[in-house]
Amino acid sequence: MTTTIRGSDNFDSGTPVTAALQKELKSGRKNLIINGDFQVTQRGAYTSATTLTSTSVYYLDRFKSKCDGVTGTLTHKVDQTVNGKITDTVLLSSTSTATGRLETLQMIEDLQQFKGQVTTFSAWVKSNNGNARVIMHTDGSNVQTSSNSHTGGGAWELLKGTVTNATNITNMNLYCGIQAAGTGNIAGVASGDYFEIAFLQTELGSTATDFEHRSYGEELALCQRYFALAGLILATSTPARYHNNINLPVDMRANPTIVTTVDSGSGGSIYGTWGGPSSGDVSKRSFYQSANHSAISNSFSTFSAEL
Repeated sequence: MTTTIRGSDNFDSGTPVTAALQKELKSGRKNLIINGDFQVTQRGAYTSATTLTSTSVYYLDRFKSKCDGVTGTLTHKVDQTVNGKITDTVLLSSTSTATGRLETLQMIEDLQQFKGQVTTFSAWVKSNNGNARVIMHTDGSNVQTSSNSHTGGGAWELLKGTVTNATNITNMNLYCGIQAAGTGNIAGVASGDYFEIAFLQTELGSTATDFEHRSYGEELALCQRYFALAGLILATSTPARYHNNINLPVDMRANPTIVTTVDSGSGGSIYGTWGGPSSGDVSKRSFYQSANHSAISNSFSTFSAEL
């Protein structure tokens, strides 16, 4: 039996509401992965193959990637057709043959709602290696749960897994790549093996539902809580010191690590304090920056509060 919503702002009159839809209407945002369709890439384009390192590095927002045992590259692919929909994807490719792995992962911050709850993770994956999979790792309970592995047939396949979380979890990491079911290395990774991923999602419940799309603006704001770019100094011969207050677009997760790079000019130095010029001026959104030499004409700063 179904009921209907009539006169709703969100539905046409007479729209049937099933039990599943009623549950979804009450649940709010369901996808707890940020940038799961890889729209946001503040650090660079990466549309050409970028060499991976053996240390995890953030490339696209909220995802850090690496290779271990093998060499590899990462490519951000735009406007790809996956399951009949246009989306961006991320491609990891091996450039050597050895025992090893390729992986990208997201560390999930908001754990309270997951504690003791059934959680499903899913993604669309294309690979030519039968060890391509998605893995949820939680410590506290030290559970590593793998999705079904890819067939290795080179087509897009839906990979998904379900885990019941312990009540004492303190970390949740979602791994995607060519890797063992326990996130370790595997034998026989060949040069040319690849793993491409789209529509990554983690949600409460035991069913993998359709990917939840958010607007670019929403996704960008969520990413900027962890990483942001800002800052510009324009100095002239007078005065020799230039001060600049930078207001970031959103409050960051925590006081960030700040790296300032001089775009043009030479000599002198740039420094800054988080919050403002006064020692008691503490903020997660305002940064006080100063250049002590007129030869410095432009600069930009990165602000990272990643987990």
